[in-house]
Amino acid sequence: MLTLAKVLVHGGNNLHTPTTFRCSYFTYLIYNHMKTLKNKFYGIVIAIAFTIPLILITAGCGCNEPSSANAIITQNETLVAIGIDLSQSVDGFRKVDTSFIARVCRAIAKTGGFIVVYGIGEPNDKSGLRCYLKHVPAIDAELILSQQAEMKQANDRLKSYNDQQIREFIKVVEEQVLGPPRQGLSTKHTDIEGFFKKIDILVGEPETRQMTKYVFAYTDGIQSLDGPDRPCAYNFENSGEFSLCLAGWKTALPSKVLTVKQFEDPEGFAKYMESINSQTL
Repeated sequence: MLTLAKVLVHGGNNLHTPTTFRCSYFTYLIYNHMKTLKNKFYGIVIAIAFTIPLILITAGCGCNEPSSANAIITQNETLVAIGIDLSQSVDGFRKVDTSFIARVCRAIAKTGGFIVVYGIGEPNDKSGLRCYLKHVPAIDAELILSQQAEMKQANDRLKSYNDQQIREFIKVVEEQVLGPPRQGLSTKHTDIEGFFKKIDILVGEPETRQMTKYVFAYTDGIQSLDGPDRPCAYNFENSGEFSLCLAGWKTALPSKVLTVKQFEDPEGFAKYMESINSQTL
């Protein structure tokens, strides 16, 4: 009993943690005070009785300082909004096909999150097709083999779910955005500002607020409605919420946007998303 009390008082060789030192010092004060008692046995017992609950309470309330090796790193999901100009003014642009959408979807699956696809054309365009993909975590090589096998099985189920979501999403995008103009819609107008207004709403939604957000606009930047054509001029309300990525843009860059990146074509943006999300694994 005396030996245990001394270990608790002095910390011991295996108790060198911040919590133990705080508890040991508290125990030392009690023990040192109780030495004045005639019966030192009771002093030792009381010191132990105070110290053990204190250790349990301190550990339970999360007062231990975790080492950097054990720190948990959280990762935000990703939101990618894509606007594709459908007007006659971009007839010379390289056409976007479903393989581009699929590549961006698979990049998003590495973190989980949304992809939203818009057609940039008429003001009454109702596109804004959404697909949610679940995060597929990297397998921790430090796990034992049986745990790695279990994690691989779970990942395979997630990948199957995501693949099904991507197939269904691509089919809808092909029908409603990339395919022939829908009935009642023409391609002679370009409402880029209308697209940006939808983006302002999207990035401000509670569901997407904590996500890492990218907006890709494949357009020449010319606002073309019933009046004279003019450069797009839109002031984002939530400009600090996302990175704006452009391809084909021919006018002055949008103002009041913190981050603007330019690409030659959609292929460059797809590679960028793949490289960005590969670094998060």
